[in-house]
Amino acid sequence: MIDSIKISNFRCFNETEISGFKQFNLFGGKNNSGKTTLLEAIYFGSSHRNSPGMAPNQYLRGLGDSNPMSNLKNIYSDSEDIRVEYKNNDTSIFRAYQAHMYKQSKTAVDIIFSKSNNQTIPNELNIVQDFDKLSILGKDFELLKIAKIVDSSINHIRTYASNPNFLYLKKEGGDQYHPLAYHGDAMNKLIKYVLLIFNCQEGAILLLDEIENGLHYTIHEEFIYSIIKLCNERQVQFFATTHSKEFIQAFINVINDHPELEEKSAYFEMAKHYKTNEIIASSIPLDALEIKLSQNKSFRGE
Repeated sequence: MIDSIKISNFRCFNETEISGFKQFNLFGGKNNSGKTTLLEAIYFGSSHRNSPGMAPNQYLRGLGDSNPMSNLKNIYSDSEDIRVEYKNNDTSIFRAYQAHMYKQSKTAVDIIFSKSNNQTIPNELNIVQDFDKLSILGKDFELLKIAKIVDSSINHIRTYASNPNFLYLKKEGGDQYHPLAYHGDAMNKLIKYVLLIFNCQEGAILLLDEIENGLHYTIHEEFIYSIIKLCNERQVQFFATTHSKEFIQAFINVINDHPELEEKSAYFEMAKHYKTNEIIASSIPLDALEIKLSQNKSFRGE
């Protein structure tokens, strides 16, 4: 797992170092405080997404022109030296682009990035195939149990060989199965996240941008606990961003209800330094964060 990261000349980051990452990391902050860009930097640093000499992954925002490097480097710096360095137990996992020269990293890291627009990189999730893999392992009942968080009347999930592009759900009291797409954003998001976790390698890193989008606040706690529980079982580390005060409170509530998760969880408030304009990420202990929330004091960079 990643313990810390150092980012140089990457988009809104000039020279930023963030430490204290745990297995479950949540980031809050105002718009343009660097939350999504942090996830992009982590993804940019993954070792096996590009071949030597190739340009950065074209799925990152704004990489549509003939010189993608111009969209990655810090706009306030003349330096072409873009660097991302992870540290894990004092072992560096390193990737850098320097004047279009690619440098291999020392250690491969399996990283999956679920973006706010519901796109997944490096490869779009194949819902049907990944559900079938889960079913073969006899774990499809776990997906059904989690689907009930959104709609308790769901009683079966299946695929059809005659229509292999859709996952189908059936409700209690009904005879017909309906495609997953008919069941709303929250159901689609929850099932997607569960399948991502089950089908990634153990020890992978999962990046979830605007994790709360499409989820009603009343299911935040069950949703968070289900995701954390699965990641814990699979030894998956996640980094998630949020704009929601309710989601942050739900995150705290889950940790309070499950004290064994406290040492594995962290919250970071991202903001621009009032003097230097540099992006900073401050780790806030969850008990202190809870006091801030209860007293309506500054959090998320307000």
